[in-house]
Amino acid sequence: MRGEELRITELRFDWAVTLVISGTTGTYEVRLEREVRLGARHGEVRTIDPEGEPASLAPLLGLLRAEVEEIRVFSDGRLRLAFPGGTVLEVRPDNDFEAWTLTGTSGLLFVAVPGGGVAVWS
Repeated sequence: MRGEELRITELRFDWAVTLVISGTTGTYEVRLEREVRLGARHGEVRTIDPEGEPASLAPLLGLLRAEVEEIRVFSDGRLRLAFPGGTVLEVRPDNDFEAWTLTGTSGLLFVAVPGGGVAVWS
């Protein structure tokens, strides 16, 4: 998903956090269900639990309307979103649960499977 203009246009909060990312070729939804790491590439990193107290999710509000430089899915089950200025959001796989899902307008679905790895449906 590199090479197209992407922007976070909506955030949803329940027992997870959903980022709606709009691009020139469609819309993507990233649902974060496990611990999220948010910070600069070589600086302070905050750990955020989507199931935690609602006030603890406030750092994620800074992503609303942010440009997304890259969405990267790793075969080991990690998901990384990179933003201008070096900010990075990363979710690592969970041993027992699906840590995140990524869906696209075309029906493509990526799921971080428990224990590591990624399942892909199209």
